[in-house]
Amino acid sequence: MYSWIEVLLYLTILELEGSDLDTSYSIRLPALKTLLLDRVGFKQNDGMFKFVLGCPSLEKLMVLNLVHQLRLQSTSLKFIQLGYRANIEPIQIEAINLESLILNGFIFENSNLSACKAIKNLSIVLAEYNFEDPSSLEDLISYFPHLENLTLDCDELTLENIKISNQQLRSLDLENCGYYSETDYRMVNVTVLAPKLTSFCYKGNISLTIVVESSDLLNGELVILDRPKKYDANWFTRMMNFL
Repeated sequence: MYSWIEVLLYLTILELEGSDLDTSYSIRLPALKTLLLDRVGFKQNDGMFKFVLGCPSLEKLMVLNLVHQLRLQSTSLKFIQLGYRANIEPIQIEAINLESLILNGFIFENSNLSACKAIKNLSIVLAEYNFEDPSSLEDLISYFPHLENLTLDCDELTLENIKISNQQLRSLDLENCGYYSETDYRMVNVTVLAPKLTSFCYKGNISLTIVVESSDLLNGELVILDRPKKYDANWFTRMMNFL
């Protein structure tokens, strides 16, 4: 018969939902590999930081419906998924071996990912509150020297110009970068500078122009999601301009 302490020592997967954790006590989960937190709060401001420090073998972290500022430090983490529910806050992540990062709802300003230079896979859901200066998005993408796969969902973004530049990028998925409705039409200009890009996919409407500069591009996919009430001359003109 195992005691609770013995169970915690050998626990490899932990999922918590709708809890408030007190990290004023020492937390030690030495074998934990995967951690999922959904609507989990911490009574201390540095609760998440302490929790992760107590998991020296943690490789996969998923935090859903996050409602507070996040600061992490780990040498073992390889995969992080973050999703904010409200009160969007900056993030501070020090994970030198992190390879995959998924972000849904955070702000660039005052966020710090400078230690995460090993990232190969990056997925970001963008919105207008993400940043005040459009160049911060460009700087973020170009910062990661090993980035190979990038996904950007710009559904709520109102920028007119988006520039994506990375020397190692091989795969790019763009979603919902343009904007069109019966009462509002906004053209978005997307420029992609990625000499090693081999795969490109765009899903969304046709209210944008895309310029891709790559000598290795082999695969391209366009999925048009426009649902106009009528396919009139204006729509066909926009389609021709898009193509």
